[in-house]
Amino acid sequence: QRPMEEVPKSPTQPLRLRAQTEPSQLRGRPRVILEEIGEARVAKYGARVLRRRFAPEVAELPPLAQRPNGTSKLLAKSFFERLLSQQIELQTSLSADVAAAQWDIRHLCLEHLLAIRDDAADFNPNSQSHEAHNSFLTTIDQRLRDLCCQKFLEPLQLPEVPQAMRQNLGHIALLVQGAAAVLMGQEPEASSFATSQTVPKLWLLRSPVPSYRALLVRLAPEDAHLEVGDASASTTPSSSSSPRQSRQTSGGLELRFLLPEDMEEFEEPVGVVWDHSKCLGRDRRLRWEIATVSPPASVFEELQAVEKGSAASLVGIGGSAGIRSPLGQELLDCLERRKTAPVLRPTGLVPPLPAK
Repeated sequence: QRPMEEVPKSPTQPLRLRAQTEPSQLRGRPRVILEEIGEARVAKYGARVLRRRFAPEVAELPPLAQRPNGTSKLLAKSFFERLLSQQIELQTSLSADVAAAQWDIRHLCLEHLLAIRDDAADFNPNSQSHEAHNSFLTTIDQRLRDLCCQKFLEPLQLPEVPQAMRQNLGHIALLVQGAAAVLMGQEPEASSFATSQTVPKLWLLRSPVPSYRALLVRLAPEDAHLEVGDASASTTPSSSSSPRQSRQTSGGLELRFLLPEDMEEFEEPVGVVWDHSKCLGRDRRLRWEIATVSPPASVFEELQAVEKGSAASLVGIGGSAGIRSPLGQELLDCLERRKTAPVLRPTGLVPPLPAK
């Protein structure tokens, strides 16, 4: 069992227990644990890091989308101009204005979305009076995750990712960037989660796409300034440069799927993520154990251990069943059969209950 230490209470964090960030006894590889922090909170930190690097407040944002004849594509152009220039705040805007502007979110580029999301990071619109604001931010988050996948994933691999999975990949990118920022002490609000260990620039996670074995995330450099441009711009690389070169020259966050034979090419430490997160939705709590594998050690060996650990947690015994567990597959089969089952309708009147 991993030794535990008591973390002193801070003004922003309750008293809690956290595993020590000491070298693990398992295979002697250094590990660091990030736990007992909301997943949505970490994703907001990730968006804040990307905003500081690619859309800083002192820089001028790109113009809003226009048609070829010069007219604006946005029906609520005035609202977004005032919102992006910080003349108004989302939390104090009228619900009617927010609801009317939601349709135009699809025309915003990545820089606009990062600015809006970061400015509203502390706004919690869960009350009934803020239904329009909650729906607006939900659409912002969905569009932000989708564009993160489009902009940072290897261009030649993007067509292989189903549309429904692109938001998941964008969410992973925000989580990795946010988790790294928290561990490196870049977020004062989460200073109690910082570690003294070196945080690797390469992170490896299990691939959500079955045709690949792993997902590699390379953190954005400290001095990166990415020209993301309009959301409708093509992400296809030029014929004169390889996809890898196109990502390196952009200087931004990188996502790339790997096959087993690709995992022997690393020349720098790689953080392999063991995901032990729990709960679902807004209440999901992040618990990541990042094992740092330095060359010439095998990254593939560590990934196999992660897969074995995940498979052991999917058996459906002693807890909730995962979707890939035998019990989870049986439940899915029952739900599929239920969709095609005939509807039973009563053939007569239900007899009345006997009088007492």
